[in-house]
Amino acid sequence: MTIHSCFRYAEELSAIVANTARRYNCNCVLFSGGIDTSFVALSLNLNNIKFYAITVVFPENNIDEKYSKILSKKLKFNHEIVYGSVDDVEECLKITVNVFRTIDPIEVVCDLPICIGLKHALRHGCTCVLTGDGGDELFLGYDFLLGLSVKDLEAWLDNVMHKQCFSAEKIGEYMGLRVIPGLFTEEVRIFSQKIPLECRINNYNNVTWGKFLLRTFLAKHGFEEIAWRKKTPINIGSGSNSLLYEWSKEMKVEEIIELSRSSGVYFPSRAHAYLYRKLLEYNVEPPDTCEDPNSLCPICGRCMSKGHCSFCGASLRDKFQVDVYSDEVLEELFGYIK
Repeated sequence: MTIHSCFRYAEELSAIVANTARRYNCNCVLFSGGIDTSFVALSLNLNNIKFYAITVVFPENNIDEKYSKILSKKLKFNHEIVYGSVDDVEECLKITVNVFRTIDPIEVVCDLPICIGLKHALRHGCTCVLTGDGGDELFLGYDFLLGLSVKDLEAWLDNVMHKQCFSAEKIGEYMGLRVIPGLFTEEVRIFSQKIPLECRINNYNNVTWGKFLLRTFLAKHGFEEIAWRKKTPINIGSGSNSLLYEWSKEMKVEEIIELSRSSGVYFPSRAHAYLYRKLLEYNVEPPDTCEDPNSLCPICGRCMSKGHCSFCGASLRDKFQVDVYSDEVLEELFGYIK
C-alpha cells in the first residue's frame, strides 16, 4: 500500500466531511490544530465552505495555539483563539458536572475546553458545529493501538463502530446546539470499512503513525508540521491540565477527610474532592452506590461498566490493580480516611 493510495482514500473522506458540513449547514468548527480537526478544517476550506474556527487554550503550557495558527494563517479562514477565563471555567464546570455526573478530574479537564468552545460558538451565532471526533477511533490514532496485532485492531474497529456519542455531542445537546462528529458520521463509518489497515497505521521516517491517511492528506497539502505532530490529548494540547493544580490548592487535607467520611467516597486526589464539593454545590445527585459486587468500583463504590467507573475515573487493569488519577499524599492517608 503506497502513500499515494492512502491519499486517494483521504480525498474521498475529505469530500464526505465537506458534504456533511453542507448537509447540516455546519458553519463552525472546534479547531485544536491537531490531526483530526485540521483535516476537517482543510476539507471545508478546499471545498470553498466558509466557517468560523474556535480554538480554546489556557495561557500556561498549551500546545494547540501554535499549530492552529499554522493552518489558519495559510488558509486565511475566520479563526478565534479563546483563552479560558475564570468565568468560562466556572460556567462550564457546572455544565460538565450536570451532564456527566462525574468527579473524574481527567474527564472534566478534557471536557472543559469543548464546553467553552461550544459556549463561544453559541455567542457567535453558530447553527451547527463540526468536531474532529471519530478520527482516533476509526483511523487508529491512540498510541496504545500502534503495537497491537491485526486481530486485536480489527476487534477494536468492530467495537468502536457501536460507540453511541461523544462528549461534545452531549454538551451541545445540553446547550441546545447541534454538534456533528465530523469523522464519525454514519457515512464516514461505512466508508471507513473499506480502508486497509496500512492506511490507518504505517511507518514514515522510521516512526509508526496512527491516522496515516489523515496525516498524508495534510502533508500533501503543505502542512508537514501538523501532519507529523505527535498525538496530544486535549487536556495537554489546550493546557487545561493546569486546572488540576488550581483545584488541588483549594482543598485542605482536613476538609478532604471530613468530606470522605460524610460521603463514604475515598478521594484519590485533591481534585476529586474539589469536584465532589462542586457537585454538592451545584445540587447534582451523585450516582447511587453499586449493589452488584461484581461491578463495584473499589474507589468510590459506584458501578463500573466494562471495567471503568465514569464517576471517579477508575479503571481495572486486572483483578488486582486499579488505575486512577491520584495524589501521593492522599494515597498515604487512605487508611486514616477509611
